[in-house]
Order: sequence, then structure tokens, then C-alpha cells
Amino acid sequence: MVTEQTVSRIGKTLAVDGIQDPGKPYRRQEIGKWESNDFEKNEGIRKTWEVTECVSGTGRYEVDFAYTSGWHGLYMRRVALATAPKDKPESLTDVAKDEHQGVAACQNKDNVYRLVVATYDPALRYFVLADIRGVRSSDKPENRRGCCGVVSIVKSGPDSPIFEVPNLLPITDEGRARYSGPRFSGKGLRVGIVMNGYGSASCLEVLKKSSGMDAQAIYRIEKSALDLCQVVVMPQPRAVEVFGEAQAKLLRDFVANGGGLIATHDAVGYRGLPPIVPEVCEKGLAHVRDSQWVAALDHPVTRGIEVGVPLPHSYYDHIELQPGPHGVVVAKAQQSGRPVAICGDTGKGRYVACGLAIGLDASDEDAAPTRAEKTLLENAVRWAGTKE
Repeated sequence: MVTEQTVSRIGKTLAVDGIQDPGKPYRRQEIGKWESNDFEKNEGIRKTWEVTECVSGTGRYEVDFAYTSGWHGLYMRRVALATAPKDKPESLTDVAKDEHQGVAACQNKDNVYRLVVATYDPALRYFVLADIRGVRSSDKPENRRGCCGVVSIVKSGPDSPIFEVPNLLPITDEGRARYSGPRFSGKGLRVGIVMNGYGSASCLEVLKKSSGMDAQAIYRIEKSALDLCQVVVMPQPRAVEVFGEAQAKLLRDFVANGGGLIATHDAVGYRGLPPIVPEVCEKGLAHVRDSQWVAALDHPVTRGIEVGVPLPHSYYDHIELQPGPHGVVVAKAQQSGRPVAICGDTGKGRYVACGLAIGLDASDEDAAPTRAEKTLLENAVRWAGTKE
């Protein structure tokens, strides 16, 4: 499984440079999941997942249901592969199906559905439709609740173990950005989000939709890329070794020369990562399993968030912070009352150290931030980018 995941990630990385991954359909890919809440209204439902990127031509595909947690398993009776025009995803036409009774639980029974695709049209979109039955949890004893699992798809092995080498595709915008830095449109606050961090993709998605912002990805912390930005968002990097004192100094100089910077979770200066602007936030002190925080005062960074009201965060812990001499505490931990967000002016720029892992869920995967976290992030970016 680890080997398969590693090869898939290599293929995904190379794809931005136009290099296709011919083996992708032959490696198992997760396409969806089922959760307890799906069955609260009706226990028998149909789930639909798009699988266009997983279907590469004619052949046999296997859809696998795997129980992950909960007291109850899942019952399946029919799985189909359907097509739809690109502009009308709701107009589904079945092209293959497998009907039989299956169970996905701690002991599986006939939980794999085989779909034979006789014709393939790359101009269409492809979807898996599954008729399933779960168990409503709300009316069950607390110790007998839950019905959760994941669904994956894989194409049966090719006739020949040797793949034809595909032609190179044009490099993607993401690929260009990796080498030439972000490309801003010229409209809105120029915000660069450092990628390959915990929550990077979620922060980028949020800020791309934020009014008055032109958010783009940054793949390398280099002066040439930073100089194109007015504000930089630095989530905790997934690989600690890529962020050392040299990268911290580049960001420190960026702020000193008038830039705005927001760092999240460990990137504030914790667990081996260097502090970036110690005069605002000296460092992180501890990672605390507290699921709530509060706005500490009425400030542009906390605008729209009621002071003193406990708020959840999407991750299971946060970093408590040591303020620097120029730091203003704008958010605190609900339980301990210690700082979890500090902001301040330094040089010609502004810095916000945020101990929340914005855009990250408890499984360490990127996820949508809570409403208050989204507000905090947007406020922080606007405040950091508007120093006169």
C-alpha cells in the first residue's frame, strides 16, 4: 500500500510538468466514502462519485467498499458506471453495472463490484453510482453507533506489463508557478500561499474566493517569488527540513521591507522550526489538545468574531505562543487563556503568528476551515497587507 501511494504521489507531482502517469488507473484510488450522517434521513440511499480521472479506456474496473469505523457495517446491492456530457453532469447514462448483495464490515462479503467497460469516450465524464444501505445511529445506544468507510476503484492489470510511453502534455499553470513564481492578475491584493504545508491547499482555496484578493501558490521560498507578493501565508511545512534559518531570514526581510506575513501552527517557531519575527512572536511554547479558542479583543484581525465566545477549530490541537515586545494578543486558548494568535508591526511590514492549524482536519488532511477560522485568515491577510 505504501509503495502504491508513493508511486501515485510521484505521478501526481510529475503531471504538473506535462508528464503523464500511464499506470495511474492500475493503482487503487479512493473515490469517496460513506459516513453515519448519510443514513439519518433514509437508511437506503444512492451515492454518486465522479471518477473521470480514474477511467482510462475500455476494460474491467473493480469498485471496493472498505469499512473503517463504527458499530455497523454497510450493505450494497448495485454499483454502476455512468457517463454524462461535460456540461450536464446530471444527465447520467449507465454503461456498466454489477448487481449482487454485498457487505462491508469487520468481516467483508462480496464487497468488490466488477464493471466491464466495452466502449470509452474521453469527451464524457464518468461517475460511479452505488445503491447502499447503512444504519441510522441517532436512535441507537451511544456505544452502538457509527457506520463509516471508504470506496476505491482500480482497473484490472493490462494485457502487457509494458506501457506505451505517452506524449508529453503542455506544462500546467501549477508547473509554471513552481519554476517562475506566482503569476498575479494585477487585480486585488497579491497573496502568495506557500504550498506543501499543512493546510496550504485549503488556505489557497479560501483566499482565491475572497473579495479583493489575488491568491496564488508559491512553491519555493525565494526572494524573486516573495518580491511579487504583498502578503505571504506560511503554513507549517510538511517536511521540516525545507524550512530553516535561511528561509526564515528571507521571510523576515520580506516583512521588514513592507510585506505582510501570516504563519500558522508550528511555522510560528516551534518543534525545530525557527521563529520568523521574534519581536512580534518569540516562539511557540506548547502544542495543546484544546479544541476551542476565543477572540481576545476587538481588532481588525478579529473583526466579525465576537470577543470571548468559545469557537471550535478544525484541528485537534493548537500552539500556544510567547509574545514578543511588539506583539498584540488577538486570540487565546479557551482552556488555558494563553495566546494562540499574535500580531504586530515590524519594520515597514506586519506579521501575524497563528497557532491554529487553519485548513487542516484531525486526520492531518487539508479540509475547509471553520467559519471563524476563515474569517480570522481573511482578516489577517487584509490587515497584514494594508500597512501605510
